[in-house]
Amino acid sequence: MRLFFIIIKFIRYSLIVFFVILIAWLFWQNYVPMGYFKAIQDFKNSQKFISDFYPKEKSDGNGTIEMPAYFKVRVPQHFKKARITIIYQNQSNILLDLGIRKVLFSQQCISNKNKTLIGCKMWGLQKEKYVNKSLSKRIVFNDDWQEATLDFSLKNIPLIEQNYEFMFSASDENSLEQKIKIKKIKIVFEKDPLTWQEFIQQVIH
Repeated sequence: MRLFFIIIKFIRYSLIVFFVILIAWLFWQNYVPMGYFKAIQDFKNSQKFISDFYPKEKSDGNGTIEMPAYFKVRVPQHFKKARITIIYQNQSNILLDLGIRKVLFSQQCISNKNKTLIGCKMWGLQKEKYVNKSLSKRIVFNDDWQEATLDFSLKNIPLIEQNYEFMFSASDENSLEQKIKIKKIKIVFEKDPLTWQEFIQQVIH
C-alpha cells in the first residue's frame, strides 16, 4: 500500500513538473522574451517552423530545388530583422538570389464602361514583389558545398498568416531551370527584448 502511494505521489509531481515546463516553453515560444527566435530546416530533424519548398513539382523533398522555389517561416510575432545562413551546392555555378516577400498580393481589376467594378484577380507573384539579395558572398567548402549569410530588415515586411515568405531564384532569368541542392537553412530573428510592461499588455490583450 505504501508503495502505491509513493507511485501516485511520483506521478503527481511528474505531471506538475511537466506542465510547468510546458507552460514555460509556450511562453518562451510565443513571447520571445530575450528577443531571439531561431528556426532551422535541414530536411532531417527540422523544427517545422520552416516549411518544405513549394510548389511541390519544383522540389524533390530533400532540398534539391528548381528555381524559383519558395518556403515559409512561421513565427510567433513580427520581428525587426533576420539573419539567414544557407548551406547549399551550386554545381552549375549560377548567380543566386534569396528574396523575402514585401507585399501581400497584387490585383488586376476590371471595370465596365460605366467604371463599375466587375471583379479582380490576383497576379502571379513576381520577383519584384520581393526584397532580393544576392548569395554572391559565400564560403566554399569541400564537394562544392557553400555557405552564405544574408541580413534582412523586416521593418516593412508583412506577416502573412503568421509567416514570412522567401524565394530562391536565379539572378539571370535564363538560368531559372537550373537546380541547386540546399543542405541547411538557419534563420535567427531579432527584436527588442520583452519588458515586463509589454508582457503584461500582451497578456491582457
